[in-house]
Order: sequence, then C-alpha cells, then structure tokens
Amino acid sequence: MQLKREREQHQLFRRHKFVGSSVAQEELNILESYAAIEKDMLSCRRDIQIQESTAELLCKRRARAVQREVLASADLDHWVPQTGSVSGKTHYLHTLTGEVLHQHPHFPQIEARWEEVRNEVEAQHRPKRTKMLAYLESLKGQHEDVYDNVAQLLSNLRELNFKAQFH
Repeated sequence: MQLKREREQHQLFRRHKFVGSSVAQEELNILESYAAIEKDMLSCRRDIQIQESTAELLCKRRARAVQREVLASADLDHWVPQTGSVSGKTHYLHTLTGEVLHQHPHFPQIEARWEEVRNEVEAQHRPKRTKMLAYLESLKGQHEDVYDNVAQLLSNLRELNFKAQFH
C-alpha cells in the first residue's frame, strides 16, 4: 500500500516535472521571439528616424543652394533694399511705383523652387520610407501573434496541470 502510494506520488511528480519543463521551454521560446521582434522594431524605428532626418537635411541643404542661386541671379530692377530705423528689418522699396515689400521681391520664385526641391527629395525617399513602414507594421503583427501564443500557452498550462493531477 505504501509502495503503491509512493509510486503514484512519483508518477505525479514526473508529470508535474514534465508539465513544468514543457511550459518553461514554451515560455523561453515565446520570450526569445518577443525579444527578437522588439529588437527589430526598435531598429526599424531608428532606421526610419535616420532616413527622415537625412531627407530633411538634404532638403534644407538643397533649399539653401536654390535660394543662393536665385538671389545671385536676381535682378532687383528698381527695387532698393532699406533697413527700418525702428525695427532694423530689411524691406524693399520699388523706386518707380513706391511699392514696399517686407520680403525679397523674388521670394515667391524662391518658394516655388523650394517646393520643387521638397518634392524631389520626397520622391527619392518615399519608396524606402514606405517599405520601412510596411516592415514595421508586419513586426507589429508578429508582436500580436506573440501575445496570442502567450494566451495559448496559458491555456495549455491549465490543461496539462489538470491532466497531471487527475491521471
């Protein structure tokens, strides 16, 4: 009788040990996949930020070059830059019409060229950014799958514990 009870306890112990090691291995697998996904997501977000910063820097650099180009070739025909005595800001006076502008007379042309530069840079960088954002979204989907795996693991754990206790 004592031997039978010890054998049953030993078998119960072996079942619990099996359940514990199975669950531990599943937990380890899930944690490893979770850590890998988190690492990839962080890396992808960093790459997106770097790419956006690079595009912005390139856009600013080209915009400054365009502005210098327009101003160097600009003919101010009858426009005279003047500095306000109170504000100290530069405004432009047309000597024939008396019109006063608070910005450079060729500023609309500069703005139009800036828009062209912005569109060029955007067109160059959009495909890569779109691809990186799609990859990030797929990682988010994988992240959700990991949570589904956790729910499945908990369900399996309950089932295995139940079976270990009553078999």
